Amino acid sequence: MPDISRSIDIACSADAAFAYLTDFARAGEWQGSVEAVEVRDGDPARVGTTVTETRRTPAGSQRISYEVTELVPGRAYTFKGGGGPIRAVARVTVEPLADNRCRVTAAFDFDAGLTAKLLLPLIRREAERELPADQERLKVRLESGGA
Repeated sequence: MPDISRSIDIACSADAAFAYLTDFARAGEWQGSVEAVEVRDGDPARVGTTVTETRRTPAGSQRISYEVTELVPGRAYTFKGGGGPIRAVARVTVEPLADNRCRVTAAFDFDAGLTAKLLLPLIRREAERELPADQERLKVRLESGGA
């Protein structure tokens, strides 16, 4: 079971949601803590695409890098990475629903080296706090046709 998992239903097609989510350069449009994004080998997104984000964190701006390790076109992707001694594995799935709607689920697992174990509860709390607001911004963006 992942450390954090949350789903949201969105009134748009699964294909449109997946295309928007895997356009990693647009993450700052719906993720509140993202300040900047650099994408390498990611047009279109595929296994091996690497992304470096600058994010606002409780400790200040941090560069966080991750790599797409699995991609099921139109339905799911997994990435691994992190910043400093904190590592994350995340899986994002997009499930088609009736009436041109979809369900987007984000699940995260966090790990840390021995020296950073004390930071894990803070990282988990911050992710739990940010995820609902980020998903609501994603929903508004996709439902308004802003994707």
